[in-house]
Amino acid sequence: MRKRGQVTPPVTFTSTLIAIIGAAIIVYILMLPPTDRAAFLGQNETNLNDPNYKDNITILLEEEPGTLEFIENDEIEIDFPSFNLYTRTDAIVIAPFDSVYIKRTLFNKETVNLTFKVDDLKFTDNILLSFFARKFDGRLTIKLNEDIVFNRELQTSSPTPIQIPKELLKKDLNVLIFEISGPGLEFWKSNEALLEDIKITADLTDISGQENKQIFILTEKEKRLLETAELTIVPDCVQTDVAPLEIYLNKKLIFSSVPDCGIKMPIPQITADKLKDGENFIRFRSDKGNYLIYGVKLTLDLEEPIYPTYYFKLEPNQFKNAEKGNADMNITLVFPNKIDYKKGIILINEDIIEIETKDNEYVRDISSSIREGNNAVEIRPKSDSLDILELEVLYAE
Repeated sequence: MRKRGQVTPPVTFTSTLIAIIGAAIIVYILMLPPTDRAAFLGQNETNLNDPNYKDNITILLEEEPGTLEFIENDEIEIDFPSFNLYTRTDAIVIAPFDSVYIKRTLFNKETVNLTFKVDDLKFTDNILLSFFARKFDGRLTIKLNEDIVFNRELQTSSPTPIQIPKELLKKDLNVLIFEISGPGLEFWKSNEALLEDIKITADLTDISGQENKQIFILTEKEKRLLETAELTIVPDCVQTDVAPLEIYLNKKLIFSSVPDCGIKMPIPQITADKLKDGENFIRFRSDKGNYLIYGVKLTLDLEEPIYPTYYFKLEPNQFKNAEKGNADMNITLVFPNKIDYKKGIILINEDIIEIETKDNEYVRDISSSIREGNNAVEIRPKSDSLDILELEVLYAE
């Protein structure tokens, strides 16, 4: 029975208030960071009654291996194609002229100047001046750049070619001056000469084939691991007809001698400091003769990487617990990223564990690989390189 003055509480208002408070709490929990949310909800608390939970963790090994290099072979062979070295000397006409007419009287002197150039004086030898004398009287004088190279009376229409001293020639313009002597006491006469088919010839040596350059590339890793290198060649030549063979490695002379022709020849051992990472070149040259160089091979001897070995110790009771399954034994590797493919092996005592992952962490149970006392761990890459930030061996019971 309801008494006068009593008011019934508004049920709908109270329910609505409770619902609003509950929703606010849920939104608050959802907006918390994952770690704080887990702590708020008690998700990090371990059920100590769980028989599989092991809270006694011992770090048996903790290292930072860094970068481990991988090389497939500790010897690299680089083969080069065969090639020829040669110099060729040909007789050429440097300057041809049609004819020269010169005359001398008591009161008149007619001379002729002819100019010419020698394009490659360094490789020009045996320079000769020749002509045919259609008519000749008196003493013929020929000057080269004001130096007399011929001064006598002609006895024949086809005189012996005149040797031109190389040192009298200039690199730019050279001048030949033709003169004839006067009539002397027979002053009423004149001396004259008509020279035809005038030529300056020489032996020109072609040096375009006297050098050959071979290029090869060393990677930064190959250079870093390089111990020594050896170059071998087979020179085909005629020993009496050739000049010394010169071999340069990156501008440094490593060989200069007339080789034993037709025999495989090792060049003295090359030290690592003569090579560089990136582009290297070997240059072969000879000043004279013909060489066929084949069987050219450069052998690089690389230092075999030494991979670090780490050790940890298991006490008798720890070993028994792990062996019986009462304790866990794990190895953990931490890598720099999740992008690169990591491939390698872990050697734990006599056992081999394969690593193949793209993750930045690799965890493996090693309970079956351990032994009582000292244990050894070695990591070897099976790809180009393996970067390891951390290595841990954990014992948990």
